[in-house]
Amino acid sequence: MKYTVTRLILAASILSVSAAFAADPSEIAAHAKSYTTAGETVLAMVNSKKVDSEAVAKKTDTMVADGMWIAEEYLKLKPEAAKWFKAVFDNIPAIKKMPYEEIEKNWHDGHHFDGKEKEIGINHQEEKNEHFRDPLDSVTHALLVQRAAKDFSTKPDEESLKRMKSDTAEGLEQFKKAVAVVSKK
Repeated sequence: MKYTVTRLILAASILSVSAAFAADPSEIAAHAKSYTTAGETVLAMVNSKKVDSEAVAKKTDTMVADGMWIAEEYLKLKPEAAKWFKAVFDNIPAIKKMPYEEIEKNWHDGHHFDGKEKEIGINHQEEKNEHFRDPLDSVTHALLVQRAAKDFSTKPDEESLKRMKSDTAEGLEQFKKAVAVVSKK
């Protein structure tokens, strides 16, 4: 009997601690709506081929902020990648100044972290850690869209439009996957 009571108390404690880390469903919905609305607005501009790079910058800044929020909620459930995420988030001002190809290679594909497993506390290339890409890439794709819009403003071309469209769509998809994980709790 004493063993069963102890197990029940332990189970209740674990559930209450888990609930303390769980995001409020209305907060999740608000960030999901914000990210999605911003992304859909960018896609509408791209589809019309009337891209205002300053408007895209504002929308992608919203996407970055919402992506960081969902990533932080994700880390509450799966904290192993906290140093990795922090390293990316700390570098966002510098990333915004980089050429598209550099952002894609070093920050989206993660080559900035090659050989830095001890520094970031995780091997980002291992398949078992692939799921961390969803919340993180909801941020990096928004940064790629912002760069492509800047490139388009100086040299309007189909390649920049294609990049904005595909990166926005991928960011939306990966944000949705991260939301699904955080919503499950």
